[in-house]
Amino acid sequence: IGLLTLLENIELDELWEFSGEIPTTIRNLVLLTNLHLGTLGQTSGELGSIIGDFFPLLKKLNMGIEKMQGTIPSQIGRLTLLEELTFSQRSISGEIPTTIGNLNLLIISII
Repeated sequence: IGLLTLLENIELDELWEFSGEIPTTIRNLVLLTNLHLGTLGQTSGELGSIIGDFFPLLKKLNMGIEKMQGTIPSQIGRLTLLEELTFSQRSISGEIPTTIGNLNLLIISII
C-alpha cells in the first residue's frame, strides 16, 4: 500500500476481507485526506504517532475498529485540517490528549 503515494482516500469497511496489522508503509501516503478503517473486525495494531506525523492533509479519520487498541496519540493535534474523528469506545484507552484542542474544525464521534 505504501507504493500508492498519490492515494487520497482509503475506505475499508466490513465488506473487505482484511486481517492482520495495519502496514507501517501506510505512512508513505502523505496526500491522504480520508482514512476510513471502519468496522474491520480482524484488523489489529496501533496507528500511534503515524497519525500526526505523516498525514498532514487528513480531513476524516475513522478508526471504528474494535480490535485496535491504544490511546489517542498526542500527535493528533498536528492534523490541523481534521474535520471528523470517529473511533470505537471499546478500542481507545487513556485520556484524550490536550493537543486535540488545536483542531478547530473537528467533530468527534464515538461509536
